[in-house]
Parts: sequence; C-alpha cells; structure tokens
Amino acid sequence: DALPHVVELSAGLMKQLDMRVWETMDDSHGSTVVGTSDLTQRVAETYLNNMPDLLGMVHGYAPAFTFASGGRDGRTPLLSFDYYLDPAPPPEQAAADLQELRAINLRAGAAPYYCLVHVREWSNITRVEQVLDGLDSDFFEVVPLDTFLAMARAKPTFETHFAPPYNSTQE
Repeated sequence: DALPHVVELSAGLMKQLDMRVWETMDDSHGSTVVGTSDLTQRVAETYLNNMPDLLGMVHGYAPAFTFASGGRDGRTPLLSFDYYLDPAPPPEQAAADLQELRAINLRAGAAPYYCLVHVREWSNITRVEQVLDGLDSDFFEVVPLDTFLAMARAKPTFETHFAPPYNSTQE
C-alpha cells in the first residue's frame, strides 16, 4: 500500500511550502453522477493521520458526502464540497439552491451549517457576487478557507460519513 508513503511525502512538501490545507478529488470509483466520489474511512484516515500540520482537508469536485474529524488530535476537519457552482443556472437559482441546502441542514441539526462551495473558473467575480447578493446576510457568511476550517474544527456540526469499504484491490 503506497498511500501512506505518498501522503507522508506530500506532508513534507506542504511543510516546505507553508501549506496547511490539503484538497483531494477521488473519482476512482466513479463520480456523484455515476458511482461515488466519497473516500473510504481507511483512505480518509491515512490522509488525516499522516499530515500532522494539517489545518483541514477539502474533498471533492462536484458535491461529495465524505465528512469527518480526525488526525492526531481527532479534531482536524475533512469536509466535502456541498455545492458545485455550475456556470449555467442563473445566479438567483444558485442562491435559492444554497438557501435550500441551509434549510435542509438546519432541520437535520447542523447549526452552524458549513457549506463548502466549489466555484469553477467559468464563474467570474460578478456572477459570484450576484449569487452572494441573493443570500440572507443574517445567515450566510463568506470567510477565507483557513478561517472556515478553523470554525469547523472548533464547532463540528457535520455527521461523519465515508464511502463503504472496497475490496483491497479496488481501494
């Protein structure tokens, strides 16, 4: 199993570059359209346990459903993108989608709700501002990624979720 060694090498490079956030996208078992892009517990724990200086980990490309706290202190957040800001729908629709995600998560007891949004290069600043302008500023706050991960670490409200284990030749 080469993954622990590769992750340790990555952790060393992150230290040299003063990087504290790791982002991954794993479509080895398909995507959210066909298959799953979620990480298994073994893979997620390999990253979290072998990157000691990690502030947090971000996973996915399109929405994924892997969420966990781990690492050496058990508190390093691993959060998946909850929303993919597709360039096609109008900003009003994207804002309505985000409002709906917030409502669903609040009903499930996730308060505060940490919503990680993947903004593609095809979305310009004007479009993103239009989406944000459609959100209720009493309930939504845009923060830098390191702040976002620190907030999720301090008060995790997400439920732990991993992909089911695959047989060892697939994982």
